[in-house]
Amino acid sequence: MDLPAVAQSHMAIVAASERRRSGVPFRPEAEAALAPLLIDIASELARGRDIVAIPEFIGPFGVADLVAVYNGQEWYLVRRANGVPPVLNEVDALVLGAASVRFGRSVAELAARTHLPGHALDTSISRLRRIGALSQRSDDRLVRAGGFAPAQLHAIEAKVDDWRRGLSQAQRYALWADQVTLVLGGAPRRIEELQQALMKTRIGLAIAGELVRRPKRTLLPLGRRMWAAEHLFAMLGGTRA
Repeated sequence: MDLPAVAQSHMAIVAASERRRSGVPFRPEAEAALAPLLIDIASELARGRDIVAIPEFIGPFGVADLVAVYNGQEWYLVRRANGVPPVLNEVDALVLGAASVRFGRSVAELAARTHLPGHALDTSISRLRRIGALSQRSDDRLVRAGGFAPAQLHAIEAKVDDWRRGLSQAQRYALWADQVTLVLGGAPRRIEELQQALMKTRIGLAIAGELVRRPKRTLLPLGRRMWAAEHLFAMLGGTRA
């Protein structure tokens, strides 16, 4: 696999990010010490699938301590092959999700699928055509380039004991990740309160390396999943404009 700065760990390939956060991130040492547990939890939930794991993942909303991508090697190679730079604009990703590789769609059909106003849609289509993500056929219908597809993303957040803050961050990741798990270094004093809060979500929970609640898959629209996948491609140093 041709990924940047990779290292083997358990069932996972751990890939160093090619995208950097602005400023200097603060990472408490105690939480950094939980990093090996995140790989273990991701591997346990993989159920035999390959994993590409990216620490400090810059997602559409928030920076997750780790994102594990199931069957990520195959996804990355297919996405890279189309030669299109990462599509990080939310509107553009929405249009990509509404377009099709097989079936040409008119501007009116894309408008009906995305509910975008005409100016925003026209601007997005122009951008996507310019970078090769969309092409226009002789009948003026638009088709999406091959290689674009959602990836199966599992976002994992680590906290030593501040479960409220951890849960708040995990809920942000649930806006774009297929699965989300909160990992705590130890059991909080009022664990019943945490369990009750989790019941209202689809978020998983691990305590001291033990998985106590499996995450449920989040229900996301295709455009949002495409947007998250393009952030993944950017994190892996995808083709630049």
